[in-house]
Amino acid sequence: MAPEAALGGEAIDARVDLYGLGCVAYWLLTGERLFVGRTPVEVLLHHVKTPPLPPSERVGRPIPASLEALVLACLAKDPDERPASAEWLAARLAECETAGDWTPERARTWWDTVRTGVGTKTPEGARTDTSITPSDGPGALGT
Repeated sequence: MAPEAALGGEAIDARVDLYGLGCVAYWLLTGERLFVGRTPVEVLLHHVKTPPLPPSERVGRPIPASLEALVLACLAKDPDERPASAEWLAARLAECETAGDWTPERARTWWDTVRTGVGTKTPEGARTDTSITPSDGPGALGT
């Protein structure tokens, strides 16, 4: 939940969705939730006050700087510091240095592999470990 929504702000706009997208992107890059807590209120307080750890620091491997910067921009506490629109964000994502390396086929292979680590059936030929290497997928996955 975006900080302004957690605080009950009245000036909520589409940038709350960009915050949510940043949370999803963070999970895709790290395999971990942005914030965890003992209670839902504790998690909400993290969303309001705690700066996010950059994904590359969380996973201990490089993530393309332009991609990481966009994810962190989506996670800005102040909505005025987030991307102004999904269109603007999509254009910047397309400009990331490895954007062209990611294909639907690589996405399917990566997703099938990652899902095996969360209790789904292992597709024939997929890796059974859940380690992610730089060639496996977007961002923390090298593309």
